[in-house]
Amino acid sequence: MHHRLFETADSMELIALYKTLPLMPYAKEHMTKALEGIRSNSPTVFNAIFLDNPYPSENFSEAEWNNGVLKAAFIEGPFNRIYGLEKRRNPALEESLFHYTCERKAASRLISEDITVFLDQKINKSPLIPIKPDE
Repeated sequence: MHHRLFETADSMELIALYKTLPLMPYAKEHMTKALEGIRSNSPTVFNAIFLDNPYPSENFSEAEWNNGVLKAAFIEGPFNRIYGLEKRRNPALEESLFHYTCERKAASRLISEDITVFLDQKINKSPLIPIKPDE
């Protein structure tokens, strides 16, 4: 029944459904829909799933989790609103985010303070310092 709701929902209803994933019975059965949602081109849909929501932290594999966190970085989502970020910290995620910051630095682009705080130890050991743009 819930799958039918996802398929017929308008954008506002979809956001409400994604926000309530952790409250739904048989939450794991909605994994496909959750993964579709984080691949959405809509930041609002992505945010409904990934920000302030325990569903990804509690249900996504490491690779799925890492992809979601990277997408949050790409769309400049606030890391402090990613539920379970510290708990799900892992070397592959740190490495991916580190490379992302290096690419942004090389392109003279701003790097989110949230990311620099998350990667603080790794960044401080890097020869690529300073990570923050030149003033």
